[in-house]
Amino acid sequence: MSVYVMSVISELKREVEEAQRTSVSVDERLREGLVTGAGDSYAVCLALEGVTKGRFRCVDPYELLGWNFRKPLLIISVSGRPRVLRSLAERQRGKGKILLITANPRSKLFELADRKIVIPFSPPDSPRPGMGSFLLTLRAAYSLADHEEVVGVGREVKIGRTPVFVGQGGNFGIAYFSYLKMAEIFGEPSNAERL
Repeated sequence: MSVYVMSVISELKREVEEAQRTSVSVDERLREGLVTGAGDSYAVCLALEGVTKGRFRCVDPYELLGWNFRKPLLIISVSGRPRVLRSLAERQRGKGKILLITANPRSKLFELADRKIVIPFSPPDSPRPGMGSFLLTLRAAYSLADHEEVVGVGREVKIGRTPVFVGQGGNFGIAYFSYLKMAEIFGEPSNAERL
């Protein structure tokens, strides 16, 4: 295994341990709604839809731009920067409650949301794999939906080239996140499928 891969795996493990020691404060509870995000945050949306058995429906933000709805909208964005999410929030303003889970209270998106949940995550000086921000965001989303987080560590599994990550329910969001990370971190093709 290359030195790069070993260092990334070490950093991934460190991020997980750090996230496990960090608490997320969520006072708000929501029964149902539409949920959206981009990239890793979209993976959180998929996981939330799965664990709540559809009480929270995960929808691509570009699709939501064309919808007319009054349900509560949960936007998940660690950075608070994607323009499509800001456009969506501007379009939905005054039509229904907009909730935001983010790590960036200085974003324009933060100003547009009615209710905000700030995860305790500071962007690092150097790029990191994103495991910590993903886990903290997932914890906040589960808490908001009043879903009990299941904490555990599975066994390590060796994967070869071009893996296919398979998940059902909330685990499909985890499979999707894994697929994203394989491309982003390792530059390897992979796929994510529903069981």
